[in-house]
Amino acid sequence: NALPSRLDYQADFWAMHYASPVNQTSVLVNTFLERTRQLDDKCACKASIDMVFVMDMSGSVTSANFAKARTFVKNIAASFEISPNRTRVGLVTYSGHSSRIEFELNELSTKESVFAAINSTTYRGGGTQTGRAIRLMMQVFNSSKTATSGTPATTKSAP
Repeated sequence: NALPSRLDYQADFWAMHYASPVNQTSVLVNTFLERTRQLDDKCACKASIDMVFVMDMSGSVTSANFAKARTFVKNIAASFEISPNRTRVGLVTYSGHSSRIEFELNELSTKESVFAAINSTTYRGGGTQTGRAIRLMMQVFNSSKTATSGTPATTKSAP
């Protein structure tokens, strides 16, 4: 049930699980592969980036799907060089019970520490507070502006 590590297998996985009409599967796979390779090409320059993930922990997600979302976030983070001078990662989680900053951009500086922090998040369930999560994400970006001036901001929302 884990997300495959190879890019082409990931494309097949997402198309099989999230594509509606069967005849669009090959189009989705090809689009996924093409766009991911374009991202890889752009990242080859080793530019600095700040990336804040926003994870939904509400009841509509379910515990099993939250585990998949955690894996997705770790797979995305794994493709970057995490360090104070390259890629900094933050995480915001939200549900009706609580919305919070799990870790800020300047808190963790290795893949191992980011993965450990992501793994330590626990599913909470409850209602959804998407607006609060977006405000918290902006707070994370705004509070770290002085640390990396000129660093492009990127947001990823875990499915």
